[in-house]
Amino acid sequence: MTHRHAHRTREAYQKKQGCKRQKSMRGVPDNPYGELKRNVTVSLTPTAQAGLEQLSRDRQVSRSELFEQLGRGRLILVEVPQQIVEEQVTLLAKEKGTTSTE
Repeated sequence: MTHRHAHRTREAYQKKQGCKRQKSMRGVPDNPYGELKRNVTVSLTPTAQAGLEQLSRDRQVSRSELFEQLGRGRLILVEVPQQIVEEQVTLLAKEKGTTSTE
């Protein structure tokens, strides 16, 4: 059996912060928002995925929490001029050892 996703080691900030005495229970929210979460699939280009990974590392939150904060309006989106976007894509491509095809 092959897995679609490569397993990755989670950073400390990506692991659930739970109480060792209390087991998490199905159907009971175990997050500070008091709501149950749903699995959601998001399709991203490799560049966007790398950018999301970097954002989550910089903020020391999981990708899931990054989306949670964005969806709750706790993060502000700012539109960036296309030239700056292209410069960032070029820098990311150089870091990965690839070239941009755009």
